[in-house]
Amino acid sequence: MKRSWGFHAVARYGGRETEAARSDRAAMIRIAHRSFRFYLVRAESCDRTRIVLPAKRRTFVIEHTMKGFRELPGLWRIWESWTGDPDCGMRAIQAGEARRKTGPEPVLAGVRAIQYAYETMDDRITQRVAFAPDLGCTAAALSSSERNDAGWPVSAFESKLTSVVLGEPDPRLFEVPADYHMEHSDQAWP
Repeated sequence: MKRSWGFHAVARYGGRETEAARSDRAAMIRIAHRSFRFYLVRAESCDRTRIVLPAKRRTFVIEHTMKGFRELPGLWRIWESWTGDPDCGMRAIQAGEARRKTGPEPVLAGVRAIQYAYETMDDRITQRVAFAPDLGCTAAALSSSERNDAGWPVSAFESKLTSVVLGEPDPRLFEVPADYHMEHSDQAWP
């Protein structure tokens, strides 16, 4: 993502997400990102995983940069949910108003997707989301951009599915690494 393409405070960040779900409803999401101010000055970075184990009624958050983990009270959820909607129309409605199917069906990581476009009345903010019916209408690609009153771009964001592995995931994805320590502090992680 890039914010403020002018001559001041250019912010950008990049990231990677990995998600896995098992047949016993266990779920894992790992999000790693780095952000920069003034385009080059590192602002922050994190590498976190959330593991949800419904059968054990346990949830863990792992901070890889600190080699630490915490157990969250109760059973937490991962945001994504699957649906059997063949054209992902219901998911498109949930994503926003003023949507329209764009026609092209992009293929991302070998998976067909159905693309919808969203625009504000003044066309300053536009967004395109490609939902993958074979992956329960998960958003396989998302791009958005915003322009100022003069029509100049001020921010852009793009996210794409780069690989898919169907089948039971590696069990190690759902474990806290043995050399990580438990964090007991209530202090927020960076």
